[in-house]
Amino acid sequence: PVELVEALRRHGQQLVRVALQLAGEALARAETEADPVVLGADAHSPGRVADGYPAALGMLSEVGYREVSFFLGRKRQTVAIETALASLRG
Repeated sequence: PVELVEALRRHGQQLVRVALQLAGEALARAETEADPVVLGADAHSPGRVADGYPAALGMLSEVGYREVSFFLGRKRQTVAIETALASLRG
């Protein structure tokens, strides 16, 4: 609806901050229960591959996660967050 689009245009940044705060709280609860986290992306262009990953990995680290998972050949792989960040830097 047009109203939703207009609200997002006017208040988008504030909504993003609230969503990130709620996500951080949920991640903190999940970490205490030792739930694994898998990052994924739906990049529609090569330049968007891993877009936002450093911020997401930073958020995970802030709430206590030390590892992140990904799938390779339909099998879950687990790596240290620091290793994942280093791989993004090249």
